[in-house]
Amino acid sequence: ARDLSVRVGGVPCSSARWRSESTVTCVAPPGVGAAAPVRVELDGLSTPPCEHPGRADECHSSFQYDPPVVRSVAPNHGPTTGGYTVRLAGDNYGTSPSSVRLSVGGEACDRSRWVSNTMATCVVPQGVGVERVVAEVEGQRSASPPGDGDVFSYDPPVVDSVKPSAGNPEGGQLVTLEGRNFGSSKERASVMLGDHPARVVQVSDSRILFVLPPGEGVEDVSVRVGDQSERRPPPASGAGAGRGGG
Repeated sequence: ARDLSVRVGGVPCSSARWRSESTVTCVAPPGVGAAAPVRVELDGLSTPPCEHPGRADECHSSFQYDPPVVRSVAPNHGPTTGGYTVRLAGDNYGTSPSSVRLSVGGEACDRSRWVSNTMATCVVPQGVGVERVVAEVEGQRSASPPGDGDVFSYDPPVVDSVKPSAGNPEGGQLVTLEGRNFGSSKERASVMLGDHPARVVQVSDSRILFVLPPGEGVEDVSVRVGDQSERRPPPASGAGAGRGGG
């Protein structure tokens, strides 16, 4: 019998078998990564080590494990404040607590926790809009599965009040919107009074401060945060802004 051992990523294979002078087979051990080095030892001789481990283009004796896949997020929506935990069911999250890194819309989870090769949890960061959840394991990033199971939706903005609710037709007055799910980014928030865009000055999750644009009459207030919006007609909600007469 030949004295044979095969390692993938430094971990011994099981059921390694010599087939011919050019072929050996083995059952791959658990592992992660796109270029796990493969080393064969046969009758006291071994294949040379890869000079650049982890680089498949320069290490031909390597094995690629499948990349991670996020198949479902539960719950799949929540407030823009973040800070709560969601469960991510999927595949190929790795073999140890340090294997996986998680993000929502490009922002790292406040805390990522590996549970198993098919389950991880994420403490959702602050954010707005509809975003994808990405898992990364040893440089391999998850791609979107069929059905958009990796999508997480921050709750849309809600306007509760406009203070003051009336202003000068010439504009220029500071107005405060109170509500929730506004996020914290001026760049991702916009306010319209009727067809008139307003200049946003300050944004927090529960308040937007903007400069009243010029206009006339009673106008509804529209708030857009990320790719989500709320438009509130003043007669039904009291969330409109009125202009004084000349």
